[in-house]
Amino acid sequence: MATAKIVGLDETVRALRQFDPDALKEMNKTIYAAMKIAQIDARKLAPEASPLSGWARPVKAGKWDRLTFRPRPVKTGIRTKIDRARKRGNWTSKAYLLINADAAGAIYEVAGRKKPLDENSNSARFINAIEGQSKVTVRGKQGRIAYKAVEDNRPEIVAKSNAAIAKAEAAVNRKLAS
Repeated sequence: MATAKIVGLDETVRALRQFDPDALKEMNKTIYAAMKIAQIDARKLAPEASPLSGWARPVKAGKWDRLTFRPRPVKTGIRTKIDRARKRGNWTSKAYLLINADAAGAIYEVAGRKKPLDENSNSARFINAIEGQSKVTVRGKQGRIAYKAVEDNRPEIVAKSNAAIAKAEAAVNRKLAS
């Protein structure tokens, strides 16, 4: 998952929640708009057609139908999400995420994180076909679409988010001073 570290966010969110919930809504709206830039880029990166001819062939019915690759749901499945605080050990953080909510899109996003041992297996051919079509090799925990979109737009996202946090902090300080 692509991350953009925003310093002071957690403290600001706590203070806003306590002293000025309206300023918190405004800050979230501004950060959400900054993340929308990456969402629009990610939707442009999503393929117009199935990377593999058999993947687009619809399954007749049942639970596997959701895995059929359809370009429109893959593009619309790329969403910006503001997640509640996440706890990791002894610290917490608020998360602003760019996710692919479509099942086929999520597969396209992460296929290749783990390379198969046998280069001639079906899974290896699947991964190689997707990498050939997308021209993006997935390494570690990164993804193919969302990661690239966030990385390409990181400076703008961080700048707009920091400006929103500074504005919210000023609102809290004004409220505390009065």
